[in-house]
Formats: sequence, structure tokens, C-alpha cells
Amino acid sequence: MSLILGHMIHERIGFFRGFLDGKKRISDLLFDREEVGGEQTYRLTVAAEKGFRALGLI
Repeated sequence: MSLILGHMIHERIGFFRGFLDGKKRISDLLFDREEVGGEQTYRLTVAAEKGFRALGLI
């Protein structure tokens, strides 16, 4: 699934650029990052999770 999402974001950069609104990375549209003890964890943003649930993907 991560490959599909990465491809979608990369291929549609022009579409998603308007949603970036000061974010550092394009993937910040879908993921929240947290660094603890030198390790990073990734979680879907609330909006992304709602969207994927509505589509029946998760």
C-alpha cells in the first residue's frame, strides 16, 4: 500500500501542491511523524484515515 500511496502523491504533485500549505514534505498530507529515542514512527493523519476507511481500504 505504501508504494501505491507514494506513486499517487508523486504522480499528482501538481494536484496536491495546493494542500501542502507550509508542510515540509508531500507525505505530510497522509502521515504524521513522531521521533522518539532516535526512531521515527508514522501514523496516518486523521483526514487520511477517514478517507481510506470511507473507501474501504482499511
